[in-house]
Amino acid sequence: MSDTPLLCAVVVTYHPEPELLKQLLETVLPQVTALVVVDNGSDEQHLSLIRSWSLSGLPKVFSLIETGKNLGIAAGQNRGIAWARKQGSSHILLLDQDSIPATDMVKALQEALVDLSNRRIPVAAVGPRLVDRRTKRSSPFVVFNWFGVTRNSCARDPGALRQTDFLVSSGMLVPISVFDDVGLPEEGLFIDNVDMEWCFRARSMGFLLYGVCSAVMLHSVGDQIFRIGPRVLHRHSPIRQYYIMRNRLLLYQRSYTPFGWIVQDAARALFKLLVFALVFAPRWQNICMMCRGIRDAYTGKVGEYRA
Repeated sequence: MSDTPLLCAVVVTYHPEPELLKQLLETVLPQVTALVVVDNGSDEQHLSLIRSWSLSGLPKVFSLIETGKNLGIAAGQNRGIAWARKQGSSHILLLDQDSIPATDMVKALQEALVDLSNRRIPVAAVGPRLVDRRTKRSSPFVVFNWFGVTRNSCARDPGALRQTDFLVSSGMLVPISVFDDVGLPEEGLFIDNVDMEWCFRARSMGFLLYGVCSAVMLHSVGDQIFRIGPRVLHRHSPIRQYYIMRNRLLLYQRSYTPFGWIVQDAARALFKLLVFALVFAPRWQNICMMCRGIRDAYTGKVGEYRA
């Protein structure tokens, strides 16, 4: 087997912003062996554009899978992972449609993974330092404990590896063999907290996760951002409020979910319930969808929301 990993990037799209997606593809293609775009039911205008890119003679293996409808982020990722397996890929790089990796991000992630593997550390995945495209603020890597959350910044040591309990799926580099041990992303969650659940599951099975400070990726969370005092809130649509509320409550019920995360997240959930019900429009739709999320979590409903 070659020492050079066969690395496949998996990008899941749903009505993407064309320029951002084009920038993502142009940036990541030189860094990987193959790339597959899994489109979750975009309109014909977006699909025609992606098809034109996939047929334009790009130098790497570039494929497009059209699902025909929105199957959710986890199902899209799983179809991409299955395609990568058929190509003989050894590693998977998961990416969102609006994330822009630095030109050396993949190299930094690969070097970190090799270093950790050489030290016989059981690594499930490594991920980049995320920089919000709007605020330019870097997100710390977090560890959940009984007293809340420890946030490990990269500011003092930009070359450090930070052990963490959670990696955002976009930018996460995973040896494909890890999916055999941990399992695939959970399709029933559909969207939101899919990466959180997978990371908690991997950690419960003895695997570790590491953030790589030298690997950088621009990324955006939510439709808009707002500040309330020192706090930064990410505003999502009412339907996303449903999935966020439902899935966080579903995770509270999992035996492998860290208790420290449940404690701090429950407080955050209550705060957001009040803020999005009383402050941010559309208030009535927000509160209705969040309440439906609570209802469906406790009846065990998963999958796509249906009124």
